[in-house]
Amino acid sequence: AFFRRFSFPRDVARFVVGQLQAGDVYGTAKHYPLPQHRSHSLAAQAGLLYTILFFTPEILQEDAVAMREIVNRHFGDSWVLAYALGFTADLLAMWAPYSAAKQALAAATSASSVKQLQDHHL
Repeated sequence: AFFRRFSFPRDVARFVVGQLQAGDVYGTAKHYPLPQHRSHSLAAQAGLLYTILFFTPEILQEDAVAMREIVNRHFGDSWVLAYALGFTADLLAMWAPYSAAKQALAAATSASSVKQLQDHHL
């Protein structure tokens, strides 16, 4: 509801989501070559993606395929993110009202996924 106050062309927002979803806009992947470092290399981009998704609520609500891809790529092992200096967001809480986003996060935060992350990091 907050973002409805700002006029932003939907086509532009969808284009930006597509670029942030699939690309490496900051070119950081070369500095983090290992797959387990992907969430770190794309952290700044993930913060932008988190913000711009609120300008396209239909993706959060209805596009399960896009949300699954976004969560798998950017938020598979990190569910709290910094999206601006001093501001963080808990995706489980912030995306709870959006069915596609909630479903994608549920798959990423399943007991087996969490156990696998725990075993890897401990």
